[in-house]
Amino acid sequence: MSTKLLFEKCVEQLGLALLDRRDVKAVMMAKDEFGNVAITLVQGIEESHKVRFGTVEQCSRMLMRSGGKSK
Repeated sequence: MSTKLLFEKCVEQLGLALLDRRDVKAVMMAKDEFGNVAITLVQGIEESHKVRFGTVEQCSRMLMRSGGKSK
């Protein structure tokens, strides 16, 4: 299986999981300058409704879950 198909499958699975989550309005993913991917969930329309879900670290390739809200 190619990398492109694997990526598309992961995105599809994320989308399917979000279909059933009425509390999640958006998912934001962004890379920082170190290659880490930050994942933030938006549970409403206000800035305070953004919740940091976690970060996938470049070196370890592991998801590090966050418990607090983003600023």
